[in-house]
Amino acid sequence: MQSKQSLAELQAAMQSIAVPANSFWLWSAVIFAAFSFYFTLGLPSIGEEGVYTNITLEMLSNQNYLVPTLYGVHYSRPPLFNWLMIPLTQWLGVTQVIMAARIVNLAATLSTAYLLYAFVKTKFSEKRFALFVCAAYLSGDLLFKRGWLAYADSLFACCVCAAMFSLWLAVDRKQARWLIAAVLALSAAYLAKIHTAYIFYGITGLVLLWQHKNRKYLFSRASWTLHILAIAFPIAWTCYINRGYGGLATTWLQSQSFLEWPGIFAYLARVVVLYPLDVISRFLPLSLLAMWVIFKKPKQVLAMQSNKNIKLAFWITLLNILPYWCAPYSNIRYILPLYPFLSLLFAGVIWYAKPQFKNLAVGCLCLAVCIKYFYAINWLPYEHTVWRGDAQLVARAIQAQVKDKPLYTNDSTSSGLRVAVELNKMRYPATPLTVPPQHFSGYVILDNPDLSFGELIQTYKLRNNKLYLFFKASPS
Repeated sequence: MQSKQSLAELQAAMQSIAVPANSFWLWSAVIFAAFSFYFTLGLPSIGEEGVYTNITLEMLSNQNYLVPTLYGVHYSRPPLFNWLMIPLTQWLGVTQVIMAARIVNLAATLSTAYLLYAFVKTKFSEKRFALFVCAAYLSGDLLFKRGWLAYADSLFACCVCAAMFSLWLAVDRKQARWLIAAVLALSAAYLAKIHTAYIFYGITGLVLLWQHKNRKYLFSRASWTLHILAIAFPIAWTCYINRGYGGLATTWLQSQSFLEWPGIFAYLARVVVLYPLDVISRFLPLSLLAMWVIFKKPKQVLAMQSNKNIKLAFWITLLNILPYWCAPYSNIRYILPLYPFLSLLFAGVIWYAKPQFKNLAVGCLCLAVCIKYFYAINWLPYEHTVWRGDAQLVARAIQAQVKDKPLYTNDSTSSGLRVAVELNKMRYPATPLTVPPQHFSGYVILDNPDLSFGELIQTYKLRNNKLYLFFKASPS
């Protein structure tokens, strides 16, 4: 009896959050979610935000806009993210390079949201459902973290999604102009980050070939011609711009860590429990409500499979996510191009359920946006300075010690990158930090106490990471 009363109280509390699933509340969730990113743009860098920001400062210094370098060493990723950052950095000022990177990333996130809205409205002919999917996309992981951090993932995801959506529309309408859009977006995705864009795109093409009634259009002359050009583009870039170094070797070496066998029990725990929970957690609160609907109304969810668009989206998502799901290790940000499709599926489960589920979902989305404002204004400034360590403070201490003597860095950890970008901003227009040459004199920043680099001068700590400043005198 007591458990039934508790359940009734919980249901009443949940219903108190619910708001009508009308255009007003949906637009409110989308617009206020988009505006909440404003409070994150000026925060100090965290994680690996120092990668592309340091590369951009090096590009501005060495005037080489085709071949990216990090610490003066060739970086294996293409430079589209940097190209978009450079004019903003020049306009805002070099000291705002992190903000410039975040603006580019935020623009990519919001562009993906708009593309998703337009695509869903076209495919389902229902504006409110399209808004609901868009609001679902701008929630959870993207709202609180990945939608604004200065990584290349959001730009990559935007280009990949544009390519996948365009290919789907091209097969739907049998129109070459959509194939041209798909190929251009695919090429941009490669320039944004990496060649795995072609895997997302290729799997989408295979699903359309398998499930779509207009599959023969994929073998049309226009399709063959444009896709041969799409494949030729990264090869040409590798041969003529990177001079034979396209990053494939680097990707292969990095992937080895993802394939390290953790043991049968750890692997099963990851595949059966941890990875599904990780994906679900990225779309809270909507995903939790969708899981509840699936549990309570399984027949209704199975009936969704009769919708050909939902069915195609399901198979595109499942087959694309499987390699990351089944790998012994992978980072959730690698499936960012699938976030729009996952949003569509989670939203679809709820939208085609009873009205009270829709109303509760919209209320939860609005509540999440309110929490984001509190989180961005009150917690993030503390996290980016005190909790994760103040990289600006460390950079100022290092610069005060070094003064006008030569300074190098051999620390490519996230902490080292954060400090390096702060130092490069302080020292601009001086040449950005590089790795030390074989024979050098001056100061060098390391991530380990290697005494072969000279005398240890000072140790700095950023949360759990330490940076070591060494000094080597010039030979007399």
